[in-house]
Amino acid sequence: MTSLPTTSSGGRGETTEINEYVSDYALRILKSAAEMHDCSLDIKVMGAAESIISDTDLCEHVGKIAEQLGMKVSSNLLLKLGGSEDFSYMSNRVQSLGGKAAFVRVRSAITGVSHGRTYNFDESYITKVVKLFCAMAYDLMK
Repeated sequence: MTSLPTTSSGGRGETTEINEYVSDYALRILKSAAEMHDCSLDIKVMGAAESIISDTDLCEHVGKIAEQLGMKVSSNLLLKLGGSEDFSYMSNRVQSLGGKAAFVRVRSAITGVSHGRTYNFDESYITKVVKLFCAMAYDLMK
């Protein structure tokens, strides 16, 4: 009997290794089923994501800058948030080259369902986020 690794909410594995395991396992099942029924199989990967592991010191630094700007900061800066496939690849590449990365999520009031046509958010947060990123860039370049 094979035990499957646990996954986080949203159907994604908590780590890149879990995602790869589940993907490989599903692919073996599909290939075997196709072969068993003398069928062909064509797979197109339509998306994927790697784990995001933010650098603790950079998260704390972002938190301090955000507080200086009067922004409310989560008490758990390293909460596993998932999401953001593009950022997962970019941050892992930066970290593999010796750099640091932090996944920053700014929450505003929303309406509608995420990724749906009725989704909307409080656009006043855009200026807050721009200020945060500019302040971070300035502070890191000092």
